[in-house]
Amino acid sequence: MPRLAIENLLQQFVDFYMTAIEEQSLNSEMQELLLQSSENLTELGTRFDLMGLLVSREMMHVPNIMAYVEPSLDMVSRQINSIPEILGLSMLFILLSMLIGVIYLRMLATRFCAPSALSTGAVGVASRTAADPEKVDGQSAPVDVVAFATDSARQWVRIMFFFFIMICVLLAFYFPVSFVIIFMMMLSPAVGAFGATILSAILFMLFFYLYFATIGMVLDDLPIFAAITRSFKLMRQHFWASIGIILLVYFITQGIGMLLRQVTLYEPIGTVAAILCNAYIGTGLVLALLHFYRERVVGLE
Repeated sequence: MPRLAIENLLQQFVDFYMTAIEEQSLNSEMQELLLQSSENLTELGTRFDLMGLLVSREMMHVPNIMAYVEPSLDMVSRQINSIPEILGLSMLFILLSMLIGVIYLRMLATRFCAPSALSTGAVGVASRTAADPEKVDGQSAPVDVVAFATDSARQWVRIMFFFFIMICVLLAFYFPVSFVIIFMMMLSPAVGAFGATILSAILFMLFFYLYFATIGMVLDDLPIFAAITRSFKLMRQHFWASIGIILLVYFITQGIGMLLRQVTLYEPIGTVAAILCNAYIGTGLVLALLHFYRERVVGLE
């Protein structure tokens, strides 16, 4: 499968930055900022693959080895030079990644059940199969494919709406603040950098407080705003524990990813082994998140 690259398009932005440095009378700090941005865009262009958007690691918690692997020099690349084509493919892949994520989490939920969830009955639609499976001749009943597909489709649509709501909220907040920060940087790069740091901190806190929203939509079949409310409530009442599990999962994922990057150098066996290992460890980490969520949610009820 060819790599869908946007290297040529990003190079146009790099050329624009370099032209601005040469033709505009910018102070040294602004020139350094543009140079750093150019280097970041160049590095992004050499690594980025639109196909990677098919796996949603941050939002849907699906393990993704592509985030750590450098593109092979022998890999065929198809350059995407049109901004509308990039936006269209990106949106398509993001929507498909949500569907993949819903199916992935539901498959885990049907095999996951915390003891406290059984004792209290606080088990959502996705995990009821595991909590109280029907028995046929002493065996667990097969999964109802139609019900599974129907529930997955409903939750997929719900998560799509959640995604678009978050995008609209962020754009309504981010663009005005970004223009203010850019204006501040033109006057004083130090003040502008401080404003950018504050903006980044706000976005990180929003990410933490919404971290369990999609899990709630899938595991407990919650509506959008109910899932957001529960995620905020969970973070507020178990802030340090939640931060701890999120950071623990992040650092383990990053560490394993860096190790598996070296394994992928031994193609093709190393690549296959890295994919399987990453999927196994990543799924274990997601199960830990589901267990953490279920245990804390039971305490909230």
